[in-house]
Amino acid sequence: MEVRKLPGSAGAVPIIAVTANALEANVSASKAAGVTSLLEKPITPRGLHDAIQSALSRTGARASVRLAS
Repeated sequence: MEVRKLPGSAGAVPIIAVTANALEANVSASKAAGVTSLLEKPITPRGLHDAIQSALSRTGARASVRLAS
């Protein structure tokens, strides 16, 4: 079953994808498939943090993510 077709809030869950191939065609295809954020390898802690924060803010969630120091 496709996640975006699930009823209610289940269909709105943030999806963060990781790729080694961030060419424009792949980014567009990922967004069309329902990906919220796309991270390109190598992943940095800051990049992952920012993607999670961005995804949470779009859902209206009140949670916040702290980057460990």
